[in-house]
Amino acid sequence: MNSIFGIDNPVWNFIGKLADMMLLTIVWAVCSLPIVTIGASTTALYYVMLKLAEDKEGSIFQSFFRAFRENFKQATVCWLIMLVFGGVLAGDFVICWMLREVSAAKILMVVFVVLAVVYALILNGLFPILARCEASTQKVFYLSFMMGVKQFGWTILMLVIAGTIFAIGIFVQWLFLFLSVGLTAYLQSLIWKHIFALYHLELPDTEDGDYVIPY
Repeated sequence: MNSIFGIDNPVWNFIGKLADMMLLTIVWAVCSLPIVTIGASTTALYYVMLKLAEDKEGSIFQSFFRAFRENFKQATVCWLIMLVFGGVLAGDFVICWMLREVSAAKILMVVFVVLAVVYALILNGLFPILARCEASTQKVFYLSFMMGVKQFGWTILMLVIAGTIFAIGIFVQWLFLFLSVGLTAYLQSLIWKHIFALYHLELPDTEDGDYVIPY
């Protein structure tokens, strides 16, 4: 009986993690409301989820807001760069689609598709890497792209996971959206845990540990 209700029971651990994912989804949404803070809140979310993935939970709220505060400046700069580039890329796609009968527009569309793939690779890894590593903004972008290319199969899987979870929330059951962001980040963090291990980016055992690029 004690094993059923014990805190180490896998069922209760699973339920506890689901509760953490739901709470963090709500906290992430609230902290992202100004739009400009999405980068910092997403980095903080991955900081906590990477710890959850390695069973080093601690206090999720304390960890979230600590990571939010410490990464705010760099994460915001990275997010604004991606936001501007994404807006320009989306505008280019719209223009090319409107001029799709023109030969030059068709060629440019191929170029923009390639750029969109690069954008997706960088965006997928940007905030998890920010949450794990202490590096310059330029190097974080470089690592996001290079890891996305070298781990292309895992990257595609992470993008499929995100798309599937949000599709369920939008088209099947809207209540699932209250879990969607946290669940996506957690499942992706399980994959990032494997990828980071390949690059020897180990998670420190203490809250004071910095994630330093070893090369």
